[in-house]
Amino acid sequence: MEEKFLFYIKLAGKYEATGNTRHYSNGALLPAPAELRIMQYSDDSGFYLLYFDETGKEQTDTFHDTLQQAFHQAEFEFGVKEHDWIKQASIVWKSNV
Repeated sequence: MEEKFLFYIKLAGKYEATGNTRHYSNGALLPAPAELRIMQYSDDSGFYLLYFDETGKEQTDTFHDTLQQAFHQAEFEFGVKEHDWIKQASIVWKSNV
């Protein structure tokens, strides 16, 4: 299985959590992410909205059937508009093995 990163957005200093959702890991509330990315696996038609901390470590993700749904989720959670996203300069499938 290979992955393709499509879009990213740095949240720090520009966007804040709306409070519409909360993400937990092992029962603990996760801190607000510093960056969001949207990616897709080569064998999957859906899209993943990935949440990264300030060190670049993935915190969590959400699955969406369409790219529009992933954009909408980011707007719902952080106020990120679709036109704010930065398209990856070169889209390369990377092996996830």
